[in-house]
Parts: sequence; structure tokens; C-alpha cells
Amino acid sequence: MEMITDLQLDIEEKEVLRRAGYGGGRVVPQGRIREILKEAVRRGYQLVKPVAVCDLFKIKEMDERGLVLENGSRLTVGDRLRFWKGAEYIAAAVCTIGAELEQSTSELFSKGESVLASMLDSVGTVAMDSLEAQVQHLFCQRAHNSGMRIGPKLCPGSRGWPLTEQRVLFSLLPAEKIGVRLTEQCMMMPQKSVSFCSGFGNEQVWQGLNSEKVANLCQLCSMVNCLYRRLEP
Repeated sequence: MEMITDLQLDIEEKEVLRRAGYGGGRVVPQGRIREILKEAVRRGYQLVKPVAVCDLFKIKEMDERGLVLENGSRLTVGDRLRFWKGAEYIAAAVCTIGAELEQSTSELFSKGESVLASMLDSVGTVAMDSLEAQVQHLFCQRAHNSGMRIGPKLCPGSRGWPLTEQRVLFSLLPAEKIGVRLTEQCMMMPQKSVSFCSGFGNEQVWQGLNSEKVANLCQLCSMVNCLYRRLEP
């Protein structure tokens, strides 16, 4: 098990605007909205506390829908398990930016500062994206350095992989050490948290990905009008 704390997040203003619904990030607001954007980003850098816990697990066997780890844990990933074909290990991670930004957002809403609160919430989402990408990039680097290949990251709650399987990941990783817990509905608290896995292997895990590149799952998704899409339709 490894805890990662040396993380520098990149909170890009255009990404914050995109998440806030301002013209897909291509519209640059002026006046008060621009001042609020600047203030939200400034606060975001002060409030986020990025940290991740991760580990590598040996795969014992794999079928068309899931895999069994050497310790007996089973992950029912669904049909996208094909992206990990040939994997010998999975790298699993739980990441969070902490609770302070969420608390500040709630306080702003309670004070009636809804525009700043919404912008700060978008800042938190962008910060989480940056954290998740950094941890996945670390996985990719380690795969490359060991001569292995890596498949795209998949998350419980995504297509075919039930959200209830968060419990399996949380049995594998000591998420409580970074302040993350599961609710009865298997939602993570703080909310600005994410869990994911990637498949590692000496064979080609996924034809479209090499170990030096972070996969963008948007290329696999048909929701071209999704707010969170990172590729042009």
C-alpha cells in the first residue's frame, strides 16, 4: 500500500468555466463573473488537500465479466473488462481533495453567495480531475518502467460495474487513512473523491493504449453532448 501526498494540482480557468456551463469553456466571461472565477480558483488552491492511496494486486483468474484476485476478492467489472485483456495485475486507487472545499461551498450557499459557491464547486471538480489524472499517469509511468502495459482506468458505478463494488475496493485499500469513507449507498465522503482501477500486464492489455499515455475514455463513449466530455464530438 502506498499513500501519495506530493501532488501539485492544475486548476485551469477554462476547465472551471466548462464545468460551470460557460460555453464549454470557450466563452471568457468579463466583469463580475470573471472576478468570481479568479476568486474561486484562488480559494480552491488554498482549500484542496490532494491525497491518494493505491496498491497493486495480482489477478488469479479472469472471465468475460470479472476477475478474481489472489486474495479471493472478486471484481465484477462488466463488458469493459475487455480493455484489460491480458492483464496480470490491477492497480487500484482512492483519491480525494479533502472536505474543506466542500465545507466552504456549503457555507457560501448558506450565506446566499450562490454564484461564488457554484464556481468553487466547479473548481473542486477540476481539481479532482487533475488529481485523478496525476495518479493514473503515475500508474502509466510505473507500467512503462517495468516493461508492462496498462489498460484504461475504470470506476465502480460506471457502465457494467455496479457502484456497490466500492465495498470491494474499500476492503482492498485503507481509504480511511486519507479520510474517505463509504455511505450505506456506497457513495464516497467527502464527495470530491474518486476510486478507480487499471489493468497491468506484460502482454498487450488494450490495442489502443501504450503505457506512456493516459487513456481518455471519452473516445469509448457515445455521449457526445456530455458536459464532462474531453474530446470534440
